[in-house]
Parts: sequence; structure tokens; C-alpha cells
Amino acid sequence: MKEYSYYILGLPAAGKSTFLGALFYLLMNEEGEKCSLRIKHVLGDATYIGKLSDTWSEYTELERTNLANKNIKTELELEDNNHNVYKIKFPDSSGEKFRKMLNDRLIDIEEVNEIKSANKFFLFINPQNIEEPHFISEVPEHIRKENDTNVDMNKKDGIPTETELVELIQFLLYIKGDTNINLDFVISAWDLLNESVEKPMEYIEKDLPLLNQYVRANNDKIKIKCWGVSAQGGNLKSEEERLELVKKSINIDDRIIVVDNEGNRSKDITRLFAMNQGETN
Repeated sequence: MKEYSYYILGLPAAGKSTFLGALFYLLMNEEGEKCSLRIKHVLGDATYIGKLSDTWSEYTELERTNLANKNIKTELELEDNNHNVYKIKFPDSSGEKFRKMLNDRLIDIEEVNEIKSANKFFLFINPQNIEEPHFISEVPEHIRKENDTNVDMNKKDGIPTETELVELIQFLLYIKGDTNINLDFVISAWDLLNESVEKPMEYIEKDLPLLNQYVRANNDKIKIKCWGVSAQGGNLKSEEERLELVKKSINIDDRIIVVDNEGNRSKDITRLFAMNQGETN
């Protein structure tokens, strides 16, 4: 028997809560029999996970968690047929903790220890929620020109998403010290990319070039895999699309799509975490 510790991170609205709701629902119902892993223990706020699960099953968009009134840490222990245990830690499914980490440059010692003990990190990225970089020529002229007027510029706003993602990875490397890291990108809302890319890493290469260049340049320190995941099945912001989704989803797990590095598709949402034969963490 082996034990693996996985740490989930990502910026706000990256898709972590939706993924957690779908994962918990499937594992707690008969659809979980089709998955590679089964649930063993729930640590943390089981009521909160249950609410995420219920909301997901009702085809309702999840409300964004606010750090001001929620400080939720969740851990699921999953198990495979060989009794290997997979500890999956969601330190903050809202992503606000990671945004705060970027802004304030602070992290508590408990979180440091969680990161140090992790065998692998899963970084969630939502293509529908990307802050694009801007050219200097796009900055208003009164800001670019020298003048006697003070211009109020909030450095915390408008930072390109890929810059923040690179910085999060740098934090992981710094905390882990001399240890190399295993990092899996999880591209959420995969179905909404309209088949513009076939393999998940193609999205990183095409749309997040800075992030791609950074991990390529540091491939001696970072071992990369990439997944595409659709946990909603469609755009729930549109009532028309939501009702259409309800009609056509005879089996609720039909909403799930998992695409691996090579573009192979599956409906097994636990496939991200299950170790393949011969794979090491």
C-alpha cells in the first residue's frame, strides 16, 4: 500500500469548487462505481462539500465563496483497488487564499507544511476567466506621458493571469526548496473551448505563452502533465443552455469529460489522481 498527497490550487473562479462538487457527488452515488478510485474518508467541512454536490447535481451555478466569511479547508481520502490512498487537499476552493498570497506576499506556516508534504500539485485554470496582458500602447496616454499630476495605479488590479500563475509556481518551488515538483495543469470548462484545441497542453502553448515558456525553461525542476476537464457540461449562466443541458443529460455523469495529455477522453473524474501502472510520484 502506498500513500499520495495532492494539493489543489488556483485563482478565484478557476473551477475548483465545481470540480469538487462533481467529484463528491459521483463518488457518493452509484456513478462512482465507474471510477478508478472510491471514497474512503472526508476530512474538513462535509456539510460544505455536500452543498457543493447538491448544487452541482441540480444544474445550478455555484456561488463564489468569499474568504471574508468562509475559511474552508477540505480533504478527501480516496482509495484504489490495491488499497493505495490518495489524500486530495483543497486548502481553499474559492481561490481567494491564493490571490491574497500573491497580493500580500504572505503564507501561514500550516500551509507551508502542507505544500512541503505534497507529492503533486494540481493547478486549475479557467479559460473563461483570463486577464489578458496589455501592450504599453493600450495604456491611456495621460498615464504614459510625464506630467505633474499623480496617477492612482492599483498594482493589484489588471495583472495578467499567466503572470499570477507563474508566480504561484515560483512560490511552490521556493517552499519546496531543492525538491523538484510534479505539477498537473487542469484546464476547466474544457467543453467551452469549442474544440479549438485537441490536447490540453496545446491550450497552454497557444493562449498562455509566458506560462508555457516558464515551465519549459524550468523542466529540470518541474515535471508537467496537463488535463482538460468539463465538470458542468455546459454554460449554466445561460438559462436556455442550462435547461437544454437538463433535457439531454439522461445520465448525470454524461456532464463529465476528462481529457489527458494525449487527447484521450474519459468520464472517470478520478482519473486525474489515480496512478497509472509504472508511474511514479
